[in-house]
Amino acid sequence: MSVRSTVPKIAVVGPGLIGKDHISRIINSPLCDLHSIICPEGQSGGKGPLSEFPWFSSIEACLNEHPLPDGVIIASPTEFHAAQMVVCVDSSIPCLVEKPICSQSSELEAWLEGGRSLRNVLVGHHRHHSAATRVAKQWLDNQKIGSVRTVVATAQYNKPTSYFKEKPWRTSPSSGGPLLINAIHDIGLMHLLIGPIKRVMAMGRESSL
Repeated sequence: MSVRSTVPKIAVVGPGLIGKDHISRIINSPLCDLHSIICPEGQSGGKGPLSEFPWFSSIEACLNEHPLPDGVIIASPTEFHAAQMVVCVDSSIPCLVEKPICSQSSELEAWLEGGRSLRNVLVGHHRHHSAATRVAKQWLDNQKIGSVRTVVATAQYNKPTSYFKEKPWRTSPSSGGPLLINAIHDIGLMHLLIGPIKRVMAMGRESSL
């Protein structure tokens, strides 16, 4: 019997920039197989190397098929994260949701107030899982470099104009922009290493996009 026949099968929602990377890693990993690709935009694998895998236009359509995936990676635009995550949780299928978990906190608050649990949900803050982050967290917790009193952090981002024009949702206040797409990595890291952020200051200017 082939060893790969017993490994978990993972479905990927959103074959975009990040989704393609997940798909590639799954295909090349001995630890899992690609179950299917979910593309709400109606694309298909065409004649390329992904044509051998099932394609679905919605996560609901995928979960109506058998066998079901053992897990789902949600790499769609941010505005769809919460709704797609709910489908996975209600179907008792573990999922990894690319950051951020939702575009509006009210989406998640209302969902949690309904008694749902996030037990089988992992948010894709990949920097949390790096070796350097683990060491830094251990040193800070053990006070190897002393007791942290205050932290001041700055971050700068430089994305080409083409990055934002390629996908209009990346400039939408409800689903994109440098905070939800870029700064959230650093904000998440600060929460992990130091704790809740107490104060935020910002300066802005009108975008030329």
